[in-house]
Amino acid sequence: MLPGKIRSLAAALACVLSIMQTAHAQNTGAALRQRFIAACGKDFDLVNDEFKTRAVERGGGTYWLALVKPKHTGHFYLQYRYRESEPLEIREHELRFSVGPEGCRRGGPESGVYGRFCLGDTIIVPVFVDKYSGRQFKLVKSDYQDEKDSPAGSAIASHVLREETVANPAAPVLRYLGRTAHKLIHRIPGYTLSLGAQFQAEKPGRMNLFLTAEGVTESDARGFNGVPVIVLPRDAPATLIAGREEVRGYRRGADGHEYLASTSGNSYMTNVMILQPGDRITIGYFWIVRDSDYVGGRFDSAPADPSENLKPMITVRPFAPDLRYDFTEWIVEYLPTR
Repeated sequence: MLPGKIRSLAAALACVLSIMQTAHAQNTGAALRQRFIAACGKDFDLVNDEFKTRAVERGGGTYWLALVKPKHTGHFYLQYRYRESEPLEIREHELRFSVGPEGCRRGGPESGVYGRFCLGDTIIVPVFVDKYSGRQFKLVKSDYQDEKDSPAGSAIASHVLREETVANPAAPVLRYLGRTAHKLIHRIPGYTLSLGAQFQAEKPGRMNLFLTAEGVTESDARGFNGVPVIVLPRDAPATLIAGREEVRGYRRGADGHEYLASTSGNSYMTNVMILQPGDRITIGYFWIVRDSDYVGGRFDSAPADPSENLKPMITVRPFAPDLRYDFTEWIVEYLPTR
């Protein structure tokens, strides 16, 4: 019986090895390139690709990054799916973005993510690889609509700006417009006060923009070196990540049909703000929590908050993206050098 068991074990190991080899073959750059071009080659030129593996403490995972150039304008829904072990049989990712004409306005990032690009830009398409195989690509598209020239938040004046004169060493690259104050009311009487400084991009340049509140000592103990900002000429191309995706999980029912079992989302955020002249950004510089005692246990009797009068102190530091967080490491080698 022992030799039979050994043969069975050897056969099982051979089967596992064969499956692993098949998965590896399906995840090689050549296989992924071939499948991507077959699905998307009419709309995008694949100009480069590479594999990136993130450290476990930063989320882990191996990704295939496809660097593509769009051939025409449009709204795109780029999907890829693969077979996953339990609890879901199929996992599907969908990246959504639009491509405008050459020299269009991208607008500033929303939570570190760009969703609009221009002809001439290079778009990094992240594809999650890891141990999964059988990856299939699909591209859904629609004609480009004449979107307004300035995306939301790009060049719209704020109605609550407190305009004042402050020393601004970020000029002439960034013009200081004023500051904002916002109270987030708590469920239990109290609130969180946050102050922000608004800037408008004026001329090409790059810097780390570091803000503190006037008269308030801030520590650099965590190594924060400010927000990396690049202002490019209006018609200059950029390399950015298609950073927002929806993830769907499917199960296969007894009748053989798939049904939707879960939905979630991912954001491939970066901490570099890549702007064009006319774009506006707001950067926070002060936060404080006021508890129930401060407002006398009531929502309607809070005294005027003296911290609302704190002006921003603006400091310019050398341009230096922070590679410890988010997905900035994916774009740092493609950033303009001047």
